Amino acid sequence: MPGKYMDDEVSIILRHMQRIAKLHAEYTGPQPRDNAAIAKQAREELAQEDRDAVYYPAESTRGCSLRDTVLAIEELLAQIFVHCLPRMPLYQCNRPSPLWAPMLLAQVSRRWRRVALSTPRLWTSYTLLNQFNLSLFRLWMERSGASPLSLYADHDSLEVVFAYSRRFGSLNLDLEPSSIPFLAAIRDKVPRLYCLYIEFPKGTPLATRSASPCDAFEYAPNLRSVLLKRPAMDFKLPSSQLEQLTIFNAPGDFLVRACHGASSLTKLYLAAQTIPADFLDMPLCNLVHLKEMWAYDVSRPEFVPGGLERPTCKIATLLSKFCCPALDKVNIGSLPRLLQSDHASFQSQISSFLTCSPRITKLKITDLMGEFYEDIILAILAHCPALEKFETRHHSEFSAAFFKRLTYVAGVAPLCPRLRSFNTRCAHALESAPAFVEMVASRWRVVDDDAVAARLQAITFSCHHPSCTATLDGFAAEGLALTCDYWP
Repeated sequence: MPGKYMDDEVSIILRHMQRIAKLHAEYTGPQPRDNAAIAKQAREELAQEDRDAVYYPAESTRGCSLRDTVLAIEELLAQIFVHCLPRMPLYQCNRPSPLWAPMLLAQVSRRWRRVALSTPRLWTSYTLLNQFNLSLFRLWMERSGASPLSLYADHDSLEVVFAYSRRFGSLNLDLEPSSIPFLAAIRDKVPRLYCLYIEFPKGTPLATRSASPCDAFEYAPNLRSVLLKRPAMDFKLPSSQLEQLTIFNAPGDFLVRACHGASSLTKLYLAAQTIPADFLDMPLCNLVHLKEMWAYDVSRPEFVPGGLERPTCKIATLLSKFCCPALDKVNIGSLPRLLQSDHASFQSQISSFLTCSPRITKLKITDLMGEFYEDIILAILAHCPALEKFETRHHSEFSAAFFKRLTYVAGVAPLCPRLRSFNTRCAHALESAPAFVEMVASRWRVVDDDAVAARLQAITFSCHHPSCTATLDGFAAEGLALTCDYWP
């Protein structure tokens, strides 16, 4: 009875491939292996096994061997099914749908359904939003066995979700300020939680020092990653064990308080909403293991009579409160909205931060408002001696003087002497294009082991100068990785 054990085409193919691999491993003949002959032998052996399945009871030696073969194929299918699940960020969860795995897999055949229903890892992710189906959720949880769960819940589903708190692996909560008291129900009851995402709606009052902190997650022994968006209050967290921390739209003092004691952090993402008047009196935050940092100013601009925007950038003030001696990668955002009179204090504060972080090799500066200050960029680059990759995005133009500061002159170290990748997605003025090409040429012609300056490996730029573009094209032919947003 062919197909007694393998009742779908994919399972038959997998079983055939497994048998061919086994025959290849067992082959010891003097002649080279004949692939066609081995494939034929595999088909014959599998057909004989299907015939034997009719006559050999499961309790017999032959029956046990056939059962083991089937189980091995089902284990392989289960591993493949796990890779069929929708790919999404760690803090997002699966929405049940017959068009996606795992429900889609259970519709293919009886065998696939049996394998899918007996694979708990397929049923561990669930989103409870917008009038969720309680019966379906409970069935999903039953199928997930004892595996760690990834759940996404809002205020209306907290009571249902919290019943499974001891199995939380990744938890995403979309809360209202009135939800905070409900979190007390899971205090000391999240032993497996490793990723926490909490978001409050737009317009929520920002956290203040006077607000009583929430301690629901203070004793989560496996918590490693936390994301807080528009936090309405302070959260007591197991700071010393956190490895990744993300806080969006929060006051600067909240950000610094959350980072104090987080000595194990390797990744930090901050978006400051406001900077209080007494911020500079706060103690310095030492993050000795931090490797990657993303800092952004998202404060809303003020408007003066006539509709003019009043500069409010405070990103350097925020960064001045951090000491990160092992920092390797930095992304700094919102450099515009800065008064000319504030440049001196900005440079002083950003220099203070960079001096405490001398090992930065990757730097990205984003400037979404379109305004651009070369002296600020040069002040930053002057304090990054180990920089290897520089990227900036804005809508203004670099001057020739900017590129001359980066040009290598034999025996004299330029700014960022170890620079290997230069990515500027901005418009280069015609008058500055020759200076840009000269800078690239000076760094392209050095040798890789030069003690003064490293050789460029990649550049991304916008250039409207035909002769300069032709020169760069020649460097590309020699091996320079070249990306041009504009090519005549």
